[in-house]
Amino acid sequence: MIEIISNDIAKHPICSPSYELTYNYMIGDAHGYTTFEVSCDVNNPYIERYVTLLNKLKPPKRYYGVVLESDKIQKMFDEGHFSEDDYEFLKRMLFCDNESKFVVEKENEEYSYDFGEGVRSETDYSWLTFTGIDLEYKDEYGVIFQTRIV
Repeated sequence: MIEIISNDIAKHPICSPSYELTYNYMIGDAHGYTTFEVSCDVNNPYIERYVTLLNKLKPPKRYYGVVLESDKIQKMFDEGHFSEDDYEFLKRMLFCDNESKFVVEKENEEYSYDFGEGVRSETDYSWLTFTGIDLEYKDEYGVIFQTRIV
């Protein structure tokens, strides 16, 4: 029998609650996987739509995977993978494109910049194929919980 020994959960808050996004990538030459993590404010009004759209992305024709580059997102839109509104939303959130037609309310502007830190298309030695994004919730005690968008 194995007994799990755990520390007591903190009795006082140690951090602000947040959503933790993990961007998952396959290294281009298929010799491994890598991730990039980003923390987002729990009040971010865009997080549900963002995660849902990213996890529905399909590669454009003649590509074996999804690459998070503006021309590849444009190609997916041209092929009808998502609506124009979703395309403009992704341009704004993925690439912080201020020329995007997606309207960000003044009070939510800071949230629109939460996502870009995890967006990658290459590393120093290879390209990266996006394989999905995970969303977790970290409470004020630092405990992380899995989430599901319903």
